[in-house]
Amino acid sequence: MTTRGKIVYYLTAWFAGCFLAAICITLGAPDADRQQWQNNFFILYLVGLFYGSGYALALAWVFPWLMAASSWKRSWQWALAGGVLCLAVTFPIAKLLEPAKITLENRDWSFYLWAGPGVLNRAGLWAPLVCGAATAFLLHSIRQKYAPPPEQPLPDVTAPDEIPPGS
Repeated sequence: MTTRGKIVYYLTAWFAGCFLAAICITLGAPDADRQQWQNNFFILYLVGLFYGSGYALALAWVFPWLMAASSWKRSWQWALAGGVLCLAVTFPIAKLLEPAKITLENRDWSFYLWAGPGVLNRAGLWAPLVCGAATAFLLHSIRQKYAPPPEQPLPDVTAPDEIPPGS
């Protein structure tokens, strides 16, 4: 992938991944809270950019290696693997670091590790699956767009239209 492609790839993983996570969190909110989440969607997205940046960029960095090792090349395969990988990473983190009661006064370091995956998993187990699958689908299309062109065969040196010198 070209240098420009890498920049687009990682920025898409970060911005689109967090945007899709904000959509999933909003849609997975209980009916009583859904209006509040919808009204504050932009704030949720900006906060998600902060708390989800590490996870989005780490998964985007590891993901192409996993796909190359499995030799999966199609977009639906990337989407399937992205959803499973996102769930496999966020679910254990959310369960292991879940604080019993979070308030502004009693936050510790685990809150900052838990916040992104924890809120996403509270929307339901479908949320990381959908978010990871949609982000991986986008990342696959970016890798395809910025892939280096296939090598062209070298031209034949003895082209028939050349006239040898001295003729």
